[in-house]
Amino acid sequence: MTRDEVKEKVFNLILKQFKMSDAENLDTKDFIADLKADSLDTLQLTMEIEETFHIKVSDEEAEALMTPDQVVEFVFKKLNN
Repeated sequence: MTRDEVKEKVFNLILKQFKMSDAENLDTKDFIADLKADSLDTLQLTMEIEETFHIKVSDEEAEALMTPDQVVEFVFKKLNN
């Protein structure tokens, strides 16, 4: 899977999770500061990512993912290792 394909899927999950319609400038938005995510939001997003990409995300890894772009890079690396 290419990075662009990963990005498209991740962004779609984020848009759905946060009930957003536009991905413009989403790359660098902070989940907590900009998207007002709480722990339940981030847990649900992590579970969706695990299910969609068939990968495991540890609690420590999930806590380090603060922006959509970081999630894309993380998933892309997991899939290509």
